[in-house]
Amino acid sequence: MTDTSAPTQARTRTRTRRDWRLWLALATVYLVWGSTYLAVRVMVETVPPLLGSGVRFLVAGAVLYPVLLARRGWAAVRVPARQAGAAALVGCLFLAGGTGLVTVAERDVPSGLAAVLVAAMPLVVVLLRLTTGERVPRATVAGVAAGLAGVAVLVLPGNPAPEAGWFGLALILVADASMAVASFASGRLPVPDDTLVATALELLAAGAVLSLAGLLAGEARDLASTSSRARPWPPWAT
Repeated sequence: MTDTSAPTQARTRTRTRRDWRLWLALATVYLVWGSTYLAVRVMVETVPPLLGSGVRFLVAGAVLYPVLLARRGWAAVRVPARQAGAAALVGCLFLAGGTGLVTVAERDVPSGLAAVLVAAMPLVVVLLRLTTGERVPRATVAGVAAGLAGVAVLVLPGNPAPEAGWFGLALILVADASMAVASFASGRLPVPDDTLVATALELLAAGAVLSLAGLLAGEARDLASTSSRARPWPPWAT
């Protein structure tokens, strides 16, 4: 008689480890993503938004890429120009056009309201899928709607109507569209198969674009002041 207990126990241990990592990853997303908009709101009080975001992404990419190189070797992190370009495009759309614009907007938009508006991004992705003739499961639509409603319930009730400038609100809507296009296109573009390599390239590309935009907008002068609010946004509003 064959003893099947050992393989069964091994599968159980593997499943337990996988479940533990899954819950840890989910908790990390909750904590990191949930605190992002508040942290951004604090940052823009003293740091220019474009340069602040650009340096943030550049540092992250500059740390991640060498780590991958050291652990996996040059062959693993070297990707064809076509894949590098696709990753750079996704990074510019999602991180520069998305997160970067949200950072600029939070100079005039409360973090809670920004979070609610950004939570509409999956809804835009669903609309993009529908416009291309793709069939979207009803469960997906229901889940997106429930998630958006849940964020609104957690953030808005019991608080007075937050004041927000029209320019900041418009920027967040543009950021939503940019992130949605990035999410929609990422599965259709030849991005690197290695997710971490693709992420490093996206961070570097977005960081470079945002840093250049900050310099062109004259944000370097704000670094010498005690508060980035000493110079209003947009620059032509003075």
